[in-house]
Amino acid sequence: MGASQVTIKTLLQRIAVLEQTISTLQDANRSLRAQLAQQRRTSARQAGPFRRRDSKKVPQDQQKRPGQKPGHPGTNRPVPEHIDQEIEKPLDGCPKCGGPVSECHPVEQFIEEIPPVHPRVVRLITWEGLCPHCGEVHSTHPLQTSRARHAAKVQLGPRALAIVCGNSVRI
Repeated sequence: MGASQVTIKTLLQRIAVLEQTISTLQDANRSLRAQLAQQRRTSARQAGPFRRRDSKKVPQDQQKRPGQKPGHPGTNRPVPEHIDQEIEKPLDGCPKCGGPVSECHPVEQFIEEIPPVHPRVVRLITWEGLCPHCGEVHSTHPLQTSRARHAAKVQLGPRALAIVCGNSVRI
């Protein structure tokens, strides 16, 4: 064997090693790209406490059907005991074209509405004066929330303050 044949053999071995290295690096590259894509999908999902981990999810065939069991009695709001106002709106003709309508029948609904609330305004007059022993004195009232006057003389009452604060205070 000549020197050129040894060099060719060495170079062929080197090429084989390099091709193996390229193949290994390509596999690693594919794996890392898949991990990156998975990470991007995960970051786009709904966040933290509201998303269940895949390990905690119940399989599709073991999931419970939503709602009550079949055959249960239905639930709905009961018909009110008293009616404050009754309105009837007959169907005199087709609302789209104005033509005659046949086979009409009534559709009954009950609408329970909260009545409008009107504020109760109280004009409260308290007195202040000078006592020879105590100095400045004031009369007070249970509804009084402050002794402010002039520009700050309009105040919210205790119920309004309780609603604003979120407390349920009964007066």
